[in-house]
Parts: sequence; structure tokens; C-alpha cells
Amino acid sequence: MAVPVAAPAEGEQPKKVAQPKDAETFYVDAVLFDMDGTLVDSIAAVEAAWGAVAEELGRDPDEVIAATHGKRAVDNLASLKPWIRSHEMDDAVVAFETTILDYADGRRTPSISSRRNSRSGSRRASSSAGVAGRKLSQGSLSGGVSAFGLSQGLSKLSDINAASKETPAFDDEDEDDAALREDLAEALDEEELAFDGAIRILPGVRQMIDAIPEGMYAVATSSARTYAYGAMQRVGIVPPQVTITAEHPELKRGKPHPDPFLLAAKKLGYDPRRCLVIEDSPSGIRAAVASGGITIAVCTSHTYEKVCSLGAHHVVFSLDQVTVTHDEQLGCLKVVVQHPPHAIDAMNAGEVCQGLLPEEVDAAIAKFKELDIAKKKRNKNKKEQDATTAAAAKAAAVGAELATPAAA
Repeated sequence: MAVPVAAPAEGEQPKKVAQPKDAETFYVDAVLFDMDGTLVDSIAAVEAAWGAVAEELGRDPDEVIAATHGKRAVDNLASLKPWIRSHEMDDAVVAFETTILDYADGRRTPSISSRRNSRSGSRRASSSAGVAGRKLSQGSLSGGVSAFGLSQGLSKLSDINAASKETPAFDDEDEDDAALREDLAEALDEEELAFDGAIRILPGVRQMIDAIPEGMYAVATSSARTYAYGAMQRVGIVPPQVTITAEHPELKRGKPHPDPFLLAAKKLGYDPRRCLVIEDSPSGIRAAVASGGITIAVCTSHTYEKVCSLGAHHVVFSLDQVTVTHDEQLGCLKVVVQHPPHAIDAMNAGEVCQGLLPEEVDAAIAKFKELDIAKKKRNKNKKEQDATTAAAAKAAAVGAELATPAAA
């Protein structure tokens, strides 16, 4: 059944919507992955780093973030800082990508304006500013986050957990109830700051990589080696033997040119037209399509509406929808793309899929939400009980008055 679409306003383009489909199956020789936004989610740290560059230059952070997304740092820095000399560029790229990892690990804190953008894209927000106008949808499994960020986030949650044990869940002291709720909100806010910048593995990635034999997949990224390897290692992904980074000596042009994917296919020994290419950003999707490979666009950094018209053969909400198995008889990879209703609904709601948080954090947050719900329920019951008591007292007073004989 087609998803109903509201009629566009006069002069407005009709909204593009994802349609339900049957599962699609095809065969490829190899898979070529983009890295950031495809394997890992580090958009908060990347945006914080480019936001810092924008502020340094007196530019609008949102404009700089939008202009740099999916492109090589060397190309972005050459455009933003043309005074950097060619022999200085390698060091400048390393310094910039180290900054991304510092934000991800919590060793650097975004400025007020950068944080405002990052917080508006937090996993509990309904929408955000920044590159994609994102709505975030949390994944369902545990995933990578830096040990530093984990300890910082859980320490505060642990403190509030201890406080909650000292305060009975159905305590009648409203002041304690309000104080605990304030502590809860503060804990969740600090959890956001600790984890929003962390590098997280994306849903479906672990299962897919584990299913593909070595030598039948590669990574082709716009990131340089410092950040690419650092990001993958932080979520437990071993960089494959063929990992094409921005400074590869044989790479002449970056995305949106197809060169990174063509070089990756060449190094694997496969025809790029017989490869599956997975991307998330508009420039990367254009590069993937131009390579001649079968392209899957995944809605992790941009909404369905932003990526559905760029030529990708398939658009999915997350890689949970894509199953890859090694067909030993045929000597190739079988790919099945599924389109479950919840994924279609998420894309049509303008959501993007976010990286996965550790199970400990999700469990702690769930506990505090449960406690908060219990508190609210107690307050509601108390108000209802007070109202019932008041009504009963009033009825009793009226009854007593009626029962009292009038004075002679």
C-alpha cells in the first residue's frame, strides 16, 4: 500500500516518499564501504571540529559543516585556508583529524555555539540543525564508544542512582521528588554531552563485516589515515587490508569523483561494476554511482529526501536491512535488501539512523526513566487521592449540615 502524502503547497515540490517493496536479491564480487556515516557514526565530533574551524575563521558553522560533509579534509582545508602551503598540508590534516578524535574521546569540549548545534542533534531530540536537518533514531544494539566517554557519562548516572536508592520511590515529600527529578534531568544532560560526541558503530555493520571474507571488502573514505584508522579501531573494526584513505599516493581526486572506489576495486582485483558500494553523504553517493557499482544509500547522516534522487539503486534506513552471505559455490556474495514497514516509516518521518550506545548506558537511562515515571504516577495518584478525600470531606460536611435540626 502506498504511503499517503499531503498535497504540496502552491509552488512547492511534492515530497519524495519511500514506498514499501518486496525483498531484493542480487550478487556481487565485493563490497566497498565508505567509513564515516556508513560504518561509524561520529557526526557530532566531526561537526564540532569543523565548527571550531568556522569560528576560528569567523564563518557560520552551519555553512562550513554543510560545505565540508563527505569531502576530504585536504580539499576542505585547501578551500577554507588557502594560505596553507602544500608542504604543510599533511601536518594540517593530521592536526585537524586528531581534533576530531579529541572531541570524540571527550578531551576537547565544543564551544557554546558548536555545542548548541550538537545538542540539537542529540539522540533524544526530535530534530536538529546542522548538515542534514536530522531527526535521530536510536539503534537497538550495543556498540562502540570511547572508554573515557563511558566513564564520564556513567559516573554521574551512578551518583544519581545511589541518591535514588536513598529516596523511596513513593516518598510523600514533594521537595525530595522535585530534587530527584532535577538530578535525573541533569544526569541525562551530562550523558548526552559525554556520548553525543563519541564514535559509535552503526546498526547492521558488525554482522555484515563478519559475514564477508577478507579480500572481498574494502573501505574507501574521504578521511585521512589518522582519523579513519582511529575511528574504526574505537568501535572494534579492524581496518581491512584494502583501506583507501584521502592521502593514498595513487589517489588523484576525492569524492564526488569515483576515484576512491575505483582504486579500492582495483586493489581488491575486482571489476567495480561487479561491486556493491555503500555510502551515506550526497557527494559519496554521487561517487559511488559514478563508479558503476550497485549503490546503496543509507540514511545515517541525511534524510531519505536528501539522498533518494542521487542515483542510488537502493535506499535503506540502516544496514540492518541488508544481509550479505558468501556463496562458496558461486564464489561471490549474495546480497538481500529488505524494506520492513518500520524502516519505511522512519524514512518518511524524516529520521536518520544513529550509532549505537553501550548497553550499560541504555540500561541506566531506562532505569531513571522508569523511576521518573513512577514518581509522576505517584504524584498523580496522590492528587487523585487528595481530591477524593476532599470530596468525601465536603460530602460529609454537607450531610452533617442536613442532619442537624434547624434552630427553633
